[in-house]
Amino acid sequence: MTAKRSPGYKVLELDPTDADGWTIKGISQNKGSSLQNPGRNEEAIHCYNKAVELDPRAVAAWIGKAVAKDELSQWREAAHSYQRFLALAPAQQYGTRIGIARKRLRELGR
Repeated sequence: MTAKRSPGYKVLELDPTDADGWTIKGISQNKGSSLQNPGRNEEAIHCYNKAVELDPRAVAAWIGKAVAKDELSQWREAAHSYQRFLALAPAQQYGTRIGIARKRLRELGR
């Protein structure tokens, strides 16, 4: 059986040693997660974990992982990822997300 693909569909060719590639794949897995695609957060977390394993300073992977863990009600792991994100994120690039992460940590009592 062959899978049907819409025009313009491209498969992500992923270099297994590229932290940015894993982050991008995680973001794509996280899009439209929650109620529509309940299993997608776990897939996204796998990608974010691989990204931070390859590059512990992968800022975008930390915030992506935090949000995915938060959506799964894994509060302790979400808080840890928010904290790692805050420790690494440059304010000029992630200003809005920094504010959101700080607010969420307060809500989680961290």
